Amino acid sequence: MKFDEFGRPIAEAEAPEFGQNIQVDGFTEGETDTVDDGMVDLSTRMENVGRVGKIGKEQVQKAQGILQKYKDAKASLESRIVENERWYKVRHWEVVGASQKGHQNDPRPTSAWLFNSLANKHADFMDNYPEPNVLPREEGDKPHAKQLSEIMPVILERNEFEQTYNDAAWYKLKQGSCCYGVFWNNKLENGLGDIDIK
Repeated sequence: MKFDEFGRPIAEAEAPEFGQNIQVDGFTEGETDTVDDGMVDLSTRMENVGRVGKIGKEQVQKAQGILQKYKDAKASLESRIVENERWYKVRHWEVVGASQKGHQNDPRPTSAWLFNSLANKHADFMDNYPEPNVLPREEGDKPHAKQLSEIMPVILERNEFEQTYNDAAWYKLKQGSCCYGVFWNNKLENGLGDIDIK
């Protein structure tokens, strides 16, 4: 006999033998269920267990239309990100040259002023790495705020948040903004799950 995490016995289901009827939603295959408009054969019901039905051409075309609309709306963002990366890599003449007409022999000076500016700003970001400081909302919250102030640094350390913060700072400097995500990851802590920050 097997037990769950609370010590309660778990009933083990036996695998059906060949030719044995299978129980679904309180009915056995081949039986019929009475509904308002007449009789319904359960064999049809068993074929559609866990799904609504087949996906047709209309649903595929609708999904494809939504995807195309999303891609069209995202195209300007993607082109802006590519241009920003070119400026960062001192390949800005590929962007500027495309918009300005000029002679091929015109001088195209390059310098690392942008990289130097961003590197200095990135150093400022890292010098001001945030430290969690949980404040109580009322007098009764002080013990909980103190506990959270001790727990939060451990969670950030386990998630290697300094590296995430570093990557986000570079992205923010090059692209103008970035997002953090706080998730619950079931695979962490040997399957027990823990907070995951990306």
